Amino acid sequence: MADPTWLDALSDLGIGSLLGAAVGYIGSSLTQRGTDKRAAERERETRREDREQRLKDQRRAFEIATFEQLPNLVQQCARTTAQFLLFDIETLKNEGRLKEDSPYGGEEGLQTRLALRIVADQVLDDEVREALVGLQNELWAMETAPRGISGLDPKELMIERANQTARLTHLVDKTSETLNAYRRRLYKEL
Repeated sequence: MADPTWLDALSDLGIGSLLGAAVGYIGSSLTQRGTDKRAAERERETRREDREQRLKDQRRAFEIATFEQLPNLVQQCARTTAQFLLFDIETLKNEGRLKEDSPYGGEEGLQTRLALRIVADQVLDDEVREALVGLQNELWAMETAPRGISGLDPKELMIERANQTARLTHLVDKTSETLNAYRRRLYKEL
């Protein structure tokens, strides 16, 4: 028979089962700690995703609220510019010269332009914002008396104003296309 070893001595005293229970408890504790860590990580990830979704929803609501104002403001500004141009054409026909005091625009036109500028600056989409700023700049240039006006014949001025009226239609169409593409993207993601 072999000499009893220290392991045999421990098992004879009943310490082996106690030692097994201790090892099992430590193993179970380590497993539970790992499970708790994974659960906490999943919870952090879920909170992060919820926060990102909430921010995305808020951005979308802001974009839609901003967009809803744009078509009407663009139409109002274009209408005011068209009235300026048509007034100039009519004045040139009847009086042979331009007048500086157009009945169009005024405080109301200025308020509409300012509202369009503010809303356009709030648009998050770069392409749409650039299209709106370009439109505003073009409209402002059309309403301003042409350079070198004193040297131009009234017929030449009428032709220039008529060309600007055609250009206005093109600008509004182009801007409307950009706005409609933006609208489709906004509502497609809903």
